[in-house]
Amino acid sequence: MKKILIVALALLAMPAIAQKKKDQKAKAAKTDASNFYGTPYASRNIGSFDKSTHLVSLTYGFPNTLDYDGYVLNDDNKMGIGPVNLRYEFAVRDEVSVGIAVGGATKKWDYADETARITGVSVSPLGFYHFNKLIPVKQLDVFAGVGANVNYIMYRYTDDLIEDDNEVEVYPTALVGARYYFTDNFSGILEVGGSSFSIVKIGASFRL
Repeated sequence: MKKILIVALALLAMPAIAQKKKDQKAKAAKTDASNFYGTPYASRNIGSFDKSTHLVSLTYGFPNTLDYDGYVLNDDNKMGIGPVNLRYEFAVRDEVSVGIAVGGATKKWDYADETARITGVSVSPLGFYHFNKLIPVKQLDVFAGVGANVNYIMYRYTDDLIEDDNEVEVYPTALVGARYYFTDNFSGILEVGGSSFSIVKIGASFRL
């Protein structure tokens, strides 16, 4: 009977113990956040980015927004690849970095035994602000960027009645994104905007 009573009391105490641990963790997190925001901005850094950081990012974008000018073709016969984007980025301050991105995509249409194909290559110089001094989550690197896209677009046709063509586009760009670090040097990355040939990019970043 005594053993049964002890077990029953232990079972009754378990929810209270679990809640106490939960409250302790929440209090510790609140204290950490208070210490973080209580530190002067100049010396504050959660550690997700700093002035020694060098990053290589590889992403795949969607949807493929390469467009075909001049003719209306059946989307049922459309195929696309990419864009694939490779970027190198390095810090110039604890919260500021610059980088260069190279991307490429292609799309083709089959129509009336002919093929129309577009291939785009982009080069993008970019500057970034990282929110490592504002968001107290060590594994999370939230950032915003601005820069320019320089695109070289090639139009190719198997139809002899249509001439091949090339064009160059230059325009400003902006993006927002975030990395989540699974290890000290490897993170998943998600970005919206900033790409010449897509709206959303997803991939991985590697800290060198």
